[in-house]
Amino acid sequence: MSNSAHKRLFLPAVAMGAIATAWTGAAKAADLSILPASDDFAPVKVELIDRSRLGCAQNISMVTASGGTTQCAFDSATRGARITAKHETGFGSIETYATIAHTTTGAFTPDRLLAPASSRRSVATDFFMVGFKGSAFDNRLKLTAEFARTDRVVDELIQRDWALADSTSRSGSSAMVRLDAVLADRPGLKWSLSGEYRSVSDEYYIGGSTDLFRYFAMPGRRLALSTKARVGQFSLDAGIEEIHNPFGKSSTRKAGLDFQGMTLSLRTRDSSVNPLEGSTLIDSRSRSDSANLSLDTETFAGWLFPDMDQLPFMVPASINLSYRVGETESRFQSSTQGYERTSLGLDGSWDTPLGETSLSYWRDTRTGLTANVSSRSSETFDVYHSVRRGNWRFGAGATLTKAQGEGGYGYDERGLSFSQSIAYSARGGPELRLSLGQDRGRTQSDSYVSDDRYSTITASLDLSKYLQKRFERDDLRLTLDYRKTVDRSESEFSYYEDLADRWIDSDRREGFLMSFGMKL
Repeated sequence: MSNSAHKRLFLPAVAMGAIATAWTGAAKAADLSILPASDDFAPVKVELIDRSRLGCAQNISMVTASGGTTQCAFDSATRGARITAKHETGFGSIETYATIAHTTTGAFTPDRLLAPASSRRSVATDFFMVGFKGSAFDNRLKLTAEFARTDRVVDELIQRDWALADSTSRSGSSAMVRLDAVLADRPGLKWSLSGEYRSVSDEYYIGGSTDLFRYFAMPGRRLALSTKARVGQFSLDAGIEEIHNPFGKSSTRKAGLDFQGMTLSLRTRDSSVNPLEGSTLIDSRSRSDSANLSLDTETFAGWLFPDMDQLPFMVPASINLSYRVGETESRFQSSTQGYERTSLGLDGSWDTPLGETSLSYWRDTRTGLTANVSSRSSETFDVYHSVRRGNWRFGAGATLTKAQGEGGYGYDERGLSFSQSIAYSARGGPELRLSLGQDRGRTQSDSYVSDDRYSTITASLDLSKYLQKRFERDDLRLTLDYRKTVDRSESEFSYYEDLADRWIDSDRREGFLMSFGMKL
């Protein structure tokens, strides 16, 4: 090994020991007051970032603090600090914060030197971020601004003598500014405005540390403007969003109206996709327009007919109507494909002494605009009825689906599904549900017919209401589902009206699904 290579491996070890000694002193100093907490100075809070991953341990994912007694070099390490200061003024509050960190990934440890040549590299990332948050006029005006800069250095070793082969350095930045303003706030009139702009360079890179993941941002630009107003009984909202990133760009415009149980929302979106390197795609553009109307008939009827006590039996309690139309065109090196797509959805629900009933209908149609794109359509009818007795709820439903396709691969599919369920839930507690479903399907084309039938049983546990009450957060969602086939699947295949094959699938299919959601 050359002398330069020896120095390259020895100096980081010496520097690591010096940094560890200095860091221990910094950790002790962090417990001290940086600035006096008086009327003239804002109290400062310092939070150290100290995380390492052993590079020669048996478990490569082992994480330890740098102060531990170990003789093993670190494969990944992050050192840094977060500093926050907040000051109250006569007209509002001002908060300044900053984060500085140094991350090394893939250090020259013994196991790294024995790795394949493509993996023998060391990546060092310096991250610096400074931010500002201010509010004034009783929080009627809020301003947030952040700027971050990253410097990334990649060192690679050659395979022969582990000497330094190449070193590259790249710098990137990210900037964001957000403004929230309440322009009017009095009885009968409320008006607010929000705007945000973010720009991220292509070379912006936070490193491989999970402690810095909150600062991750995709390269590109984003501009978002929105406004909300309430005048008397009318609520209005509108907004625009422009996004540019390495995958393409999109522009979205939306508007909404809410009045006495009636909600109308309109949305228009234009997008284009950038072709991937080596792909035959030259350009792809799409446009879609959608409208959604929701009506709470009881509230709306109460406004139209103040003297009406209750709605007639046949009038649904809620009605939802949605419509969407869009067009897509993709240009390839040898051809162009284009189609138009329309969707229509309608559903309603009834709440009567006999229980709760819901009906829904959905139709989706795709029409080819070029000769090489076939047309197809699908329809779905769904009905469900449930009855509640104390903490128990019993339900049954049916779903009918139809799908058709034209062209050289034309098809005609029909399916019918039945379901029965029983559920138990205490007030504010989890809900346990058991359901049994039977599916019948038929696929037909010019040359063959296929029939299929099977049954499944599903057990579900919904913990959402319990968690919402336990942690006082209405956005928490957690459900557990287990599904298994309870009988054999039977299928028949006919070719030109002659029975070609019949088989029974005795495999017991089963699966488990956990769904969790919350606002970040």
